[in-house]
Amino acid sequence: MEKTKAKYKLPEEWIVDSLGNITIVNMGQSPPSSSYNTRKEGLPFYQGKSEFRDIYPEVRKYCSEPIKIVEANDVLISVRAPIGPTNLVKEKSCIGRGLAGIKAFGDMTGEFILYQLRTLEKELKDKGTGTTFKSISKSNLEKTPFKIPPLREQERIVSNIEILFSELDQAEKGLKKIKQQL
Repeated sequence: MEKTKAKYKLPEEWIVDSLGNITIVNMGQSPPSSSYNTRKEGLPFYQGKSEFRDIYPEVRKYCSEPIKIVEANDVLISVRAPIGPTNLVKEKSCIGRGLAGIKAFGDMTGEFILYQLRTLEKELKDKGTGTTFKSISKSNLEKTPFKIPPLREQERIVSNIEILFSELDQAEKGLKKIKQQL
């Protein structure tokens, strides 16, 4: 996809390009089940959305014979049953076939990709195919249009989102405290 301006008005410095032109999409693959363990031998191993939390996945298993590997700050995206949920990787990890890892080129950050992919979740679900379990192909992921602001704007957007999440966390703690007092 050629870098173009969107059909709608974006700031002048922004461009729209396909996800495949600005990232490396690494589709997961399941390693041998005999290599799974809970003894912390090998790399953290993620298989799907069930391990996802707000931002970072919960490590439940490890893999001593990883096949597909993602690095710290890569984005994990669920590519089947369901399509679209995302998390960030804290450390080098192994991914199974229910996930893809997305690594940005250049200055783009994993956090910015994470938050923008979350705004595209419905569009990604709509690209899914299959009858029993919907899944999205690497090709369809790579064709997804992605808005790219300058790096400073990316950092500002991520910072504002993180401030809002922090305020939300504080509000939830306040509500919990009030419920306890009542």
